[in-house]
Amino acid sequence: MRLLQTQNYPILLELFLLSSFVSLSQVKEPRSGLIFKFEEEENTFPEYWYTEEINAETIPLPAVEKTRTLNVLSTALEKYPVHVLKRHLAEVYIFGKLEFFNQGYAGTYSENILYLANEGIEEGYSNGFIEQSFHHEFSSMLWNANQELLDTTAWKKLNKMDYGDGGIQALIDDNDSQEFDDDYNERGFLFQYASSDLENDINSFAENLFAPTLEFRDALKKHSVLRKKMAMLIAFYTALDPSLNSSFFAELPLVEL
Repeated sequence: MRLLQTQNYPILLELFLLSSFVSLSQVKEPRSGLIFKFEEEENTFPEYWYTEEINAETIPLPAVEKTRTLNVLSTALEKYPVHVLKRHLAEVYIFGKLEFFNQGYAGTYSENILYLANEGIEEGYSNGFIEQSFHHEFSSMLWNANQELLDTTAWKKLNKMDYGDGGIQALIDDNDSQEFDDDYNERGFLFQYASSDLENDINSFAENLFAPTLEFRDALKKHSVLRKKMAMLIAFYTALDPSLNSSFFAELPLVEL
C-alpha cells in the first residue's frame, strides 16, 4: 500500500473515447484492454477486506478528475510493454477516496486488480504523485508474480538496518515519512517508509525508476548503496522485457510531486 504525502501531460483521453466502450463508471484502454473503473461494485474488494478490522471504504472519483487521472495513467501505461500489462493486470479502480483500517491510502492491490485514490491536487494528488502510486502498486504485482527474478537475499544484505513491522504499523507509529533523507539513504533506503518492509523498499525504487524526481536522481549520485539497489531492480525489469533496461530508465523525464 502507498500512503499519501506537475508536470504537464498530453491530452490522451481521446484515445479512450474513440476506440473504447465508455460508461459513467468505466473506460477500456485500447492498447492493453485494461479496464478503468471509477465506482465501487459488489465484489470490488476481496470479501475479507470488508471485515470490521480492515473496513474498506471508498467514495467515487469526481467527474472533474476523470480526464486528468486517465491522462496520467495513460502516460504510466505507455512505459510498459503491452504483454507485461496484459499478463499481470486486468482492472484499475480509481476512487476519490480509499480507506483501510480507518486510514487514507493512495493505492493498494489484490491479485490482478489495482486500486488508486485521487483526492485532488489540493490534497497532494499531483500528476506525478498519482503516476508514482500506479508504479508503486504495480511493482508489487510484478514482483509477487516473478520473485525468482530478484535476488532479495542480496538486496537485503545491502541494508544497514533491519526492516520494521510493515507499512500499516509504520502508519500507526507515525514512522511513514516519504521525504528523502540522507540518514536513511546511507542505510540503503530512499526514505523512512521504505524501511518498513521489503515490499515497500522495492516499491520505493520502482515508483522513482518509472517516474523519477530530481531528489531521487540526486540521492543516487550521492549514495552507492542506492545505486546498487537500483541496478538490481533494473535487472528485474529487464528480465521481464529487454526494453526495460538502464538506457530506458535513464531517458525518462523527471516528474514533480
